[in-house]
Amino acid sequence: AQTELVAQMAVTLAHEINNPLTGIMGFTQELLSALDADTRPHALAQHVLAAAERIHDIVKKLQELRVAKAVPYYEDTLMLDLDPEAGPVAQERP
Repeated sequence: AQTELVAQMAVTLAHEINNPLTGIMGFTQELLSALDADTRPHALAQHVLAAAERIHDIVKKLQELRVAKAVPYYEDTLMLDLDPEAGPVAQERP
């Protein structure tokens, strides 16, 4: 039951995040093609695209999640481990 709930939540979150993310990535790519390459706005748009691609990768990991494994995050807070091969999660303040 818990695994099924995690899978349903992953699908829902992926859908809800990917819809606006697709627009952000597409419009940012259009901006990049319209801006001169050696300008600050172009560099900023590249940062936006890189951040959007990172979000896309995280959502993909969420979609591939099949087992809910909680790991320590901060103090008494736990979070799902989306990348078990990466090792323990750093104890950072959110």
